Amino acid sequence: MEKDSSIPLFVYSNQPISVYIIDNEVLFLEEYLELRNQFQLPLNFLNRLFTNPLTKTSLPPFLKNYLDQKINDEDLCICGLEDPYSYDGRCLRTKMTISADNDSDKVVQLSDFSLYEDKTRTKFHTINYNYKLNLTPYEAFILFSNLIYEARGSILLHNKYLVTMPFDKKQFIEIYKKNGPNLSSELFKIESFCLDYFEHLLEQLQTNSISPETILRLSGPSIVVLLANYNSKTRSLVYQRMTKLIDPTEILSIPEQIISSVMFFFSKYLAYLPKFSNLYTLNLKKVKQNLKLYSKKYPFKDSF
Repeated sequence: MEKDSSIPLFVYSNQPISVYIIDNEVLFLEEYLELRNQFQLPLNFLNRLFTNPLTKTSLPPFLKNYLDQKINDEDLCICGLEDPYSYDGRCLRTKMTISADNDSDKVVQLSDFSLYEDKTRTKFHTINYNYKLNLTPYEAFILFSNLIYEARGSILLHNKYLVTMPFDKKQFIEIYKKNGPNLSSELFKIESFCLDYFEHLLEQLQTNSISPETILRLSGPSIVVLLANYNSKTRSLVYQRMTKLIDPTEILSIPEQIISSVMFFFSKYLAYLPKFSNLYTLNLKKVKQNLKLYSKKYPFKDSF
Protein backbone atom coordinates (compact mmCIF):
# COMPACT_ATOMS: atom_id res chain seq x y z
CA MET A 1 0.00 0.00 0.00
CA GLU A 2 2.73 2.48 0.91
CA LYS A 3 4.42 2.15 -2.49
CA ASP A 4 1.23 2.86 -4.42
CA SER A 5 0.98 6.52 -5.42
CA SER A 6 -2.21 6.11 -7.44
CA ILE A 7 -5.35 8.07 -6.64
CA PRO A 8 -8.21 5.56 -6.69
CA LEU A 9 -11.01 7.82 -5.48
CA PHE A 10 -10.64 11.44 -4.43
CA VAL A 11 -13.88 13.23 -3.62
CA TYR A 12 -13.83 16.70 -2.14
CA SER A 13 -16.50 19.35 -1.99
CA ASN A 14 -16.01 22.44 0.08
CA GLN A 15 -15.03 26.02 -0.55
CA PRO A 16 -13.54 26.93 -2.94
CA ILE A 17 -13.89 23.85 -5.21
CA SER A 18 -15.62 20.57 -5.89
CA VAL A 19 -13.67 17.75 -7.48
CA TYR A 20 -14.15 14.07 -8.31
CA ILE A 21 -11.11 11.99 -9.31
CA ILE A 22 -11.63 8.32 -10.11
CA ASP A 23 -8.72 6.01 -10.90
CA ASN A 24 -6.37 8.96 -11.53
CA GLU A 25 -8.83 10.58 -13.96
CA VAL A 26 -10.34 13.97 -13.20
CA LEU A 27 -14.06 13.53 -13.70
CA PHE A 28 -14.89 17.12 -12.95
CA LEU A 29 -13.41 20.13 -11.21
CA GLU A 30 -15.39 23.31 -10.72
CA GLU A 31 -15.74 26.18 -8.33
CA TYR A 32 -17.71 25.39 -5.21
CA LEU A 33 -21.30 24.56 -6.12
CA GLU A 34 -22.78 23.76 -2.72
CA LEU A 35 -22.13 20.06 -3.08
CA ARG A 36 -21.16 18.24 0.07
CA ASN A 37 -19.81 14.86 1.06
CA GLN A 38 -22.25 12.37 2.59
CA PHE A 39 -21.47 9.90 5.36
CA GLN A 40 -24.26 7.30 5.10
CA LEU A 41 -22.92 5.33 2.13
CA PRO A 42 -19.30 5.15 3.37
CA LEU A 43 -20.62 4.17 6.81
CA ASN A 44 -22.64 1.38 5.28
CA PHE A 45 -19.61 0.18 3.35
CA LEU A 46 -17.63 0.08 6.61
CA ASN A 47 -20.40 -1.95 8.20
CA ARG A 48 -20.14 -4.49 5.40
CA LEU A 49 -16.35 -4.63 5.70
CA PHE A 50 -16.58 -5.21 9.44
CA THR A 51 -19.05 -8.06 9.10
CA ASN A 52 -17.28 -9.86 6.26
CA PRO A 53 -14.72 -12.52 7.31
CA LEU A 54 -12.45 -11.59 4.38
CA THR A 55 -12.01 -8.04 5.62
CA LYS A 56 -12.92 -7.83 9.31
CA THR A 57 -9.54 -8.83 10.71
CA SER A 58 -7.84 -5.94 8.89
CA LEU A 59 -9.96 -3.27 10.57
CA PRO A 60 -9.44 -1.55 13.95
CA PRO A 61 -11.68 -2.78 16.82
CA PHE A 62 -13.12 0.68 17.60
CA LEU A 63 -15.35 0.36 14.53
CA LYS A 64 -17.70 -2.01 16.35
CA ASN A 65 -19.01 0.95 18.37
CA TYR A 66 -20.39 2.63 15.28
CA LEU A 67 -21.54 -0.06 12.89
CA ASP A 68 -24.75 -1.38 14.38
CA GLN A 69 -27.04 0.33 11.90
CA LYS A 70 -28.14 -1.35 8.70
CA ILE A 71 -28.49 1.13 5.85
CA ASN A 72 -29.96 0.58 2.42
CA ASP A 73 -27.32 1.99 0.11
CA GLU A 74 -29.28 1.74 -3.13
CA ASP A 75 -30.22 5.43 -3.07
CA LEU A 76 -27.24 6.91 -1.29
CA CYS A 77 -24.48 9.18 -2.61
CA ILE A 78 -20.87 9.61 -1.64
CA CYS A 79 -21.18 13.27 -2.55
CA GLY A 80 -24.18 15.41 -3.45
CA LEU A 81 -27.75 14.45 -2.61
CA GLU A 82 -30.22 11.96 -4.02
CA ASP A 83 -33.07 14.42 -3.34
CA PRO A 84 -34.52 15.35 -6.77
CA TYR A 85 -35.74 18.70 -5.42
CA SER A 86 -32.41 19.79 -4.01
CA TYR A 87 -30.05 22.17 -5.77
CA ASP A 88 -27.28 20.31 -4.00
CA GLY A 89 -27.28 17.55 -6.60
CA ARG A 90 -24.68 15.93 -8.82
CA CYS A 91 -24.90 12.79 -6.72
CA LEU A 92 -22.03 10.33 -7.12
CA ARG A 93 -22.89 6.70 -6.47
CA THR A 94 -20.88 3.50 -6.50
CA LYS A 95 -21.23 -0.16 -5.57
CA MET A 96 -18.88 -2.23 -3.44
CA THR A 97 -18.14 -5.93 -3.70
CA ILE A 98 -15.89 -8.12 -1.56
CA SER A 99 -14.43 -11.26 -3.06
CA ALA A 100 -11.37 -13.42 -2.48
CA ASP A 101 -8.46 -13.02 -4.87
CA ASN A 102 -5.68 -15.57 -4.59
CA ASP A 103 -3.24 -13.30 -6.40
CA SER A 104 -3.84 -10.12 -4.42
CA ASP A 105 -4.88 -8.81 -1.03
CA LYS A 106 -7.04 -6.19 -2.76
CA VAL A 107 -10.33 -7.98 -2.16
CA VAL A 108 -12.51 -4.86 -2.06
CA GLN A 109 -13.78 -3.53 -5.39
CA LEU A 110 -15.65 -0.32 -6.19
CA SER A 111 -17.43 -0.23 -9.54
CA ASP A 112 -20.60 0.94 -11.31
CA PHE A 113 -19.95 4.62 -10.65
CA SER A 114 -22.90 6.75 -11.70
CA LEU A 115 -24.01 10.38 -11.71
CA TYR A 116 -27.26 12.26 -12.12
CA GLU A 117 -27.92 12.77 -15.80
CA ASP A 118 -30.89 15.12 -15.98
CA LYS A 119 -32.38 18.16 -14.29
CA THR A 120 -35.02 16.18 -12.43
CA ARG A 121 -32.24 14.07 -10.87
CA THR A 122 -34.33 10.96 -11.37
CA LYS A 123 -32.11 9.33 -13.98
CA PHE A 124 -28.60 8.08 -13.38
CA HIS A 125 -25.90 7.47 -15.92
CA THR A 126 -23.05 5.00 -15.51
CA ILE A 127 -20.10 7.21 -16.26
CA ASN A 128 -17.54 4.58 -17.15
CA TYR A 129 -18.02 0.82 -17.20
CA ASN A 130 -14.26 0.37 -16.87
CA TYR A 131 -13.86 2.05 -13.49
CA LYS A 132 -13.01 -0.83 -11.17
CA LEU A 133 -11.04 0.17 -8.12
CA ASN A 134 -9.35 -2.64 -6.24
CA LEU A 135 -8.42 -1.91 -2.63
CA THR A 136 -7.06 -3.77 0.35
CA PRO A 137 -9.46 -3.89 3.32
CA TYR A 138 -7.38 -1.32 5.17
CA GLU A 139 -7.18 1.01 2.18
CA ALA A 140 -10.97 0.79 1.90
CA PHE A 141 -11.26 1.56 5.62
CA ILE A 142 -9.11 4.69 5.22
CA LEU A 143 -10.98 5.85 2.13
CA PHE A 144 -14.47 5.43 3.63
CA SER A 145 -13.43 6.92 6.97
CA ASN A 146 -11.92 9.95 5.21
CA LEU A 147 -15.18 10.47 3.33
CA ILE A 148 -17.10 10.31 6.62
CA TYR A 149 -14.71 12.80 8.17
CA GLU A 150 -15.09 15.20 5.24
CA ALA A 151 -18.85 15.01 5.67
CA ARG A 152 -19.15 15.22 9.47
CA GLY A 153 -15.80 15.93 11.10
CA SER A 154 -16.51 19.41 12.42
CA ILE A 155 -15.71 18.32 15.99
CA LEU A 156 -12.04 18.46 15.07
CA LEU A 157 -12.40 22.07 13.96
CA HIS A 158 -13.87 23.41 17.19
CA ASN A 159 -10.29 23.65 18.40
CA LYS A 160 -8.67 25.14 15.31
CA TYR A 161 -5.19 25.58 16.67
CA LEU A 162 -2.87 23.37 18.62
CA VAL A 163 -3.64 23.64 22.35
CA THR A 164 -2.46 20.37 23.83
CA MET A 165 0.27 17.93 22.99
CA PRO A 166 -0.23 15.06 22.62
CA PHE A 167 -3.70 14.90 21.11
CA ASP A 168 -6.37 15.11 23.82
CA LYS A 169 -9.68 13.66 22.68
CA LYS A 170 -11.46 14.76 25.87
CA GLN A 171 -10.62 18.39 25.17
CA PHE A 172 -12.37 18.30 21.81
CA ILE A 173 -15.44 16.66 23.36
CA GLU A 174 -15.63 19.32 26.07
CA ILE A 175 -15.46 22.13 23.51
CA TYR A 176 -18.02 20.34 21.37
CA LYS A 177 -20.41 20.05 24.34
CA LYS A 178 -20.49 23.84 24.56
CA ASN A 179 -21.05 24.45 20.86
CA GLY A 180 -22.38 21.28 19.28
CA PRO A 181 -25.75 19.50 19.09
CA ASN A 182 -27.37 17.18 21.60
CA LEU A 183 -24.77 14.62 22.69
CA SER A 184 -27.30 11.82 22.39
CA SER A 185 -27.94 12.62 18.77
CA GLU A 186 -26.87 10.46 15.84
CA LEU A 187 -24.76 13.37 14.64
CA PHE A 188 -22.64 13.28 17.79
CA LYS A 189 -22.10 9.56 17.25
CA ILE A 190 -20.63 10.29 13.83
CA GLU A 191 -18.51 13.09 15.26
CA SER A 192 -17.24 10.66 17.91
CA PHE A 193 -16.33 8.25 15.14
CA CYS A 194 -14.24 11.01 13.56
CA LEU A 195 -12.40 11.57 16.85
CA ASP A 196 -11.66 7.86 17.30
CA TYR A 197 -10.56 7.60 13.69
CA PHE A 198 -8.27 10.61 14.09
CA GLU A 199 -6.73 9.08 17.20
CA HIS A 200 -6.24 5.79 15.34
CA LEU A 201 -4.43 7.56 12.49
CA LEU A 202 -2.10 9.29 14.93
CA GLU A 203 -1.20 5.95 16.47
CA GLN A 204 -0.56 4.44 13.05
CA LEU A 205 1.59 7.39 11.99
CA GLN A 206 3.65 7.24 15.16
CA THR A 207 4.46 3.57 14.55
CA ASN A 208 5.06 4.11 10.81
CA SER A 209 2.20 1.72 10.06
CA ILE A 210 0.77 4.18 7.56
CA SER A 211 2.20 7.09 5.61
CA PRO A 212 0.73 10.59 5.33
CA GLU A 213 0.79 10.12 1.54
CA THR A 214 -1.60 7.20 1.81
CA ILE A 215 -4.05 9.18 3.92
CA LEU A 216 -3.90 12.10 1.47
CA ARG A 217 -4.45 10.13 -1.75
CA LEU A 218 -7.46 8.30 -0.27
CA SER A 219 -9.65 11.44 -0.08
CA GLY A 220 -7.89 12.85 2.96
CA PRO A 221 -6.71 16.40 2.12
CA SER A 222 -8.09 18.16 5.17
CA ILE A 223 -7.60 15.46 7.80
CA VAL A 224 -3.94 15.14 6.83
CA VAL A 225 -3.49 18.86 7.56
CA LEU A 226 -5.05 18.47 11.00
CA LEU A 227 -2.86 15.45 11.67
CA ALA A 228 0.13 17.67 10.89
CA ASN A 229 -0.61 19.54 14.12
CA TYR A 230 0.42 16.48 16.08
CA ASN A 231 2.79 14.50 13.85
CA SER A 232 6.11 15.83 12.54
CA LYS A 233 6.32 13.46 9.57
CA THR A 234 2.89 14.57 8.40
CA ARG A 235 3.84 18.21 8.94
CA SER A 236 6.87 17.70 6.71
CA LEU A 237 4.75 16.04 4.03
CA VAL A 238 2.27 18.92 4.00
CA TYR A 239 5.05 21.50 3.74
CA GLN A 240 6.83 19.60 0.98
CA ARG A 241 3.63 19.24 -0.99
CA MET A 242 2.88 22.94 -0.62
CA THR A 243 6.33 24.04 -1.75
CA LYS A 244 6.41 21.63 -4.72
CA LEU A 245 3.05 22.98 -5.81
CA ILE A 246 4.38 26.49 -6.27
CA ASP A 247 7.80 25.50 -7.61
CA PRO A 248 7.78 25.91 -11.43
CA THR A 249 10.61 23.38 -11.77
CA GLU A 250 8.54 20.59 -10.21
CA ILE A 251 6.65 18.33 -12.61
CA LEU A 252 3.47 16.95 -11.04
CA SER A 253 0.63 15.10 -12.69
CA ILE A 254 -2.66 16.97 -12.91
CA PRO A 255 -4.36 14.78 -10.26
CA GLU A 256 -1.37 15.30 -7.95
CA GLN A 257 -1.54 19.06 -8.45
CA ILE A 258 -5.23 19.02 -7.65
CA ILE A 259 -5.02 17.04 -4.42
CA SER A 260 -2.04 19.13 -3.30
CA SER A 261 -4.02 22.30 -4.07
CA VAL A 262 -6.98 21.14 -2.01
CA MET A 263 -4.62 20.36 0.84
CA PHE A 264 -3.04 23.79 0.36
CA PHE A 265 -6.40 25.52 0.83
CA PHE A 266 -6.91 23.72 4.11
CA SER A 267 -3.42 24.56 5.39
CA LYS A 268 -4.86 27.75 6.89
CA TYR A 269 -5.31 25.58 10.00
CA LEU A 270 -1.52 25.54 10.32
CA ALA A 271 -1.36 29.32 10.23
CA TYR A 272 -0.09 29.53 13.82
CA LEU A 273 3.22 28.21 12.43
CA PRO A 274 5.02 31.11 10.67
CA LYS A 275 6.45 29.14 7.75
CA PHE A 276 3.01 27.74 6.92
CA SER A 277 1.33 31.10 7.40
CA ASN A 278 3.75 32.84 5.03
CA LEU A 279 3.55 30.11 2.42
CA TYR A 280 -0.24 30.14 2.51
CA THR A 281 -0.67 33.92 2.46
CA LEU A 282 1.86 34.60 -0.29
CA ASN A 283 0.73 31.84 -2.65
CA LEU A 284 -3.00 31.27 -2.13
CA LYS A 285 -3.99 33.44 -5.10
CA LYS A 286 -1.45 31.73 -7.34
CA VAL A 287 -2.64 28.25 -6.36
CA LYS A 288 -6.26 29.21 -7.10
CA GLN A 289 -5.30 30.62 -10.49
CA ASN A 290 -3.28 27.54 -11.42
CA LEU A 291 -6.10 25.24 -10.41
CA LYS A 292 -8.44 26.99 -12.82
CA LEU A 293 -6.27 25.71 -15.66
CA TYR A 294 -7.59 22.21 -14.92
CA SER A 295 -11.26 23.10 -14.58
CA LYS A 296 -13.50 20.45 -16.03
CA LYS A 297 -17.23 20.84 -16.37
CA TYR A 298 -19.64 18.33 -14.95
CA PRO A 299 -20.08 15.54 -17.58
CA PHE A 300 -23.73 16.46 -18.03
CA LYS A 301 -23.28 20.22 -17.93
CA ASP A 302 -26.25 20.88 -20.19
CA SER A 303 -28.50 19.19 -17.66
CA PHE A 304 -28.02 21.82 -14.93
